[in-house]
Amino acid sequence: MPDESTVDGGKRKVDYVTVNAENMQKESTVVMSSKIQAPSENEKGMDSPDAYSSDDKEMREVDSVRDGYEDDFEEEEKAEAETKEDSDSSQDDNETDGREDSDYDPEQASEVESDESNPAFLTETQPIQENQWVSDSEGSENSEEFPLRRVACLDNLNSIDEGISDHHEDISDSEPDEDEIIRDKDNPALFVKKVTTSLTTKNGKKKKSPRVYNSKHCCPFCTKLFSNFSQHILGRQHELEPEVLQITNIKVQKDDTLQLKAVKEKERKKYLTILRNRGDSEHNNNIIKKKKGEIILGRRLTGKESFSIDEYGPCPGCMEWLKLTVIHRHQSTCVAHAKDGTHMTKGNLLLQSAVISGRVKCEAGGTLLKEVFSIMRDDPIGKVAKEDALIIGLGNQWMTRNLNNKLMRKHYASAAMRLSSRLLLQLRLLETPATGVSMNDYIEPKYFHTVAQAALKVARQDERDESTLGAPSNALKLSFDVKRLASIKLAKAIQDGDRAEREKAKDFLELMAISWSTKLERIVLEERKQARKQPLPLPKDIIKLSAYLKSESNSCDLLDNSYNNFRKVAILSLAGLISYNRRRPGEVQAMKMTAYFSRKSGTDDFSRAVLGELTKLEDRLLKDQDVIEIRGKCGKIVPVLVPSYTRPLLEHVTDKQVRKNAGISSSNGYVFANNRSGVIRGGYAMKVYTDAAGLERPQLVRATNMRRYMATMSQGLNVTPQQQQWITDHLGHTLDVHRIYYRATSDVIERVDVAKLLLMMDAGDISKYKGKKLDDIQFEGKRLTNFCLSNVVSFVI
Repeated sequence: MPDESTVDGGKRKVDYVTVNAENMQKESTVVMSSKIQAPSENEKGMDSPDAYSSDDKEMREVDSVRDGYEDDFEEEEKAEAETKEDSDSSQDDNETDGREDSDYDPEQASEVESDESNPAFLTETQPIQENQWVSDSEGSENSEEFPLRRVACLDNLNSIDEGISDHHEDISDSEPDEDEIIRDKDNPALFVKKVTTSLTTKNGKKKKSPRVYNSKHCCPFCTKLFSNFSQHILGRQHELEPEVLQITNIKVQKDDTLQLKAVKEKERKKYLTILRNRGDSEHNNNIIKKKKGEIILGRRLTGKESFSIDEYGPCPGCMEWLKLTVIHRHQSTCVAHAKDGTHMTKGNLLLQSAVISGRVKCEAGGTLLKEVFSIMRDDPIGKVAKEDALIIGLGNQWMTRNLNNKLMRKHYASAAMRLSSRLLLQLRLLETPATGVSMNDYIEPKYFHTVAQAALKVARQDERDESTLGAPSNALKLSFDVKRLASIKLAKAIQDGDRAEREKAKDFLELMAISWSTKLERIVLEERKQARKQPLPLPKDIIKLSAYLKSESNSCDLLDNSYNNFRKVAILSLAGLISYNRRRPGEVQAMKMTAYFSRKSGTDDFSRAVLGELTKLEDRLLKDQDVIEIRGKCGKIVPVLVPSYTRPLLEHVTDKQVRKNAGISSSNGYVFANNRSGVIRGGYAMKVYTDAAGLERPQLVRATNMRRYMATMSQGLNVTPQQQQWITDHLGHTLDVHRIYYRATSDVIERVDVAKLLLMMDAGDISKYKGKKLDDIQFEGKRLTNFCLSNVVSFVI
């Protein structure tokens, strides 16, 4: 029978179970509100070992094992001290109804109602050992969660917890304090908690540490939020989970050396961190799907920083949410990263992070269906590309990479998907795995050699001469795309928790890093070195083309608003800008109306202060030419100079009324628009006018070749390094690319200046002319042949 001191009329709600009275006074600890029976006389001796039941003995064994985990709770101990101060100070304001503050909490009591239909609930209780701390946040929406000194105390209350519904604070749905959060720039419903400090408690009492420990982490098993994650995860609720057993099986023995103890504690902390990050990552993915709630980051922000969810993602190894710009550097400290010296590339890490966070999916989204599938050729290659999950994921990744390049991204994605589809078709001809014939079945270590062999087939390797490739660029592109496919598989395996597939993908990527270059890329590079060099355009052809474009612009009828005339004027102005600027056709053809209307013309006071006194030519150039800034390669902003003869042409094609009369859609925001949703291609515009200008070798006058021509001709000028940097900035590439790929050494320079230096070295007189320029050194003799034979020559400066 229940004790009358605790039960009124057979039924009464008991608010708290206190532990030992002396310990309660020392530590001011409260116990979870619940309905229990007061201990009877037979239960008062439960402190003795013989008084425990078999279940209690198992509980004590678990408790003794978990005593070694106190080092894992250092951060929680800090939170305990702070929240304890807040609890002690806040209890003064509670209405006690005649009871002591430490014994009664009206909010706790109101949540637990008496249950007449369940009398067993009042009698079937378990004893609580003394000197243990218990959380009071189970069932309370307003209280903080107090860290436990021992986990076994929760085990004692396990049966009680089952009878009470959990009331955890849902930070994704509750209204947060605006002073403690930073909202997303694009979606204000998403937010993160920022680092907050306070020198006093809520009631004004002084604190030992200014840091406010109010962070919560999500349990990956029950998906609830806890301020003391390690206490919850090592409790009895999840003790049979394989990941928890992996932690509890690491036992610190008394006779262990200090070094061994440190190793065990580090290993235990590693698994606990990975488990916590996994729960936070799953929570973040759910919040992103709901588009509302708190995002849990690995490192919280300060009040001075802004927050955008697009800038963050999970580490593929430990699942901690970090800023995408630091994920590559994070590998050196990642707890889940293998310490064998292997590192993934930044691109592969970002791709895996995008798949885990759901930004890149292995299923065709609306954008991929609308833009890519609609233009892809419906042949066997296209059908395979549209059906294979990994290839679709690759297409999504290419669309994401070129998010701002709406005009060309569909073509990039389609080309990459079709090339991977060709690889898959070749793989099916070479070998058929037992698991299936999808790309996922071939991204395994045992099929690595088969994948390399199939890539050579796609590159059209000559059967008689293996070092000859008909399409070496295909092999080079596949070397990157195969890595992306393996990274997508790895990220998908991490997301699904498939360890077997995860290991296969990781091993395949390691083989790629070790063996692919020796098998394939070396052949590609050798083939490219032996490629025939294309001659530069003839100078007289360039002069003739420029004169022809100017004459055509003067004869244009700008009063005709028909589509045919609009197209003619657009092609002429497009060819003029490409040839004058030596700009890539794809960059100029994608010029937007907003960029044109934001063009810069004339000078201001600041520009004149920088330039100083201008010559007549410089002043005329500033007045006659505008500058339009457009998107270049890899998102770089590059300038386009507008010569005077193209100004009226551009004004015509950008006029709203002209575009409307010509049938150009108002939604088409490109300057060189066609009557559909696209643009007129720059390469086509160059071909039209080079063919019509009557050039001697029109096939050489193309945009890329004219860029090489400009880079090569600049060698004949005495340009300073700063001026050379201006040239490369205008062309939209780096100095290394300028020297290696664009600038061709002129045979005249080779035979004059370089030969002059060689002859001086043969004569043994080069030391006499130290510090002199080659152009300033002249040599003369009766005959050059005599000089070459006898090395007798007089040098004149």
